[in-house]
Amino acid sequence: MFDSKRINKITPLFCQECLNEWSDKLATYKQLKTYTSMVFKYGILINLIQINPMERTITPKRKRDSTKKESDSFYTRRAYTVLSLFRAVK
Repeated sequence: MFDSKRINKITPLFCQECLNEWSDKLATYKQLKTYTSMVFKYGILINLIQINPMERTITPKRKRDSTKKESDSFYTRRAYTVLSLFRAVK
C-alpha cells in the first residue's frame, strides 16, 4: 500500500484506510502500525515531514474472528519457542 507513495504525500486518512484493512487481514496489525509509525517518526527527525500521520489514526478494536490464523502473526508459536530457547541459553 505504501510502496509507491512519497512519505510527504501520505495522509492520516490513507493511514486509517491501511490500518482498517490490516486489522481485517492480519493478527499483528497493531505491531505493523507501530513499525509504520516509527518510519514516520524518522521522517520527522530528518525533516522530510512535519507530522506523523499514523499518530492521527484510531486503532481498530480486535475482532473475534476465526479467519485470522497463527500464520498471519509476525511470530508463529514455533518461532517464539525457538527465540525463548535462545534467551534461556544466554
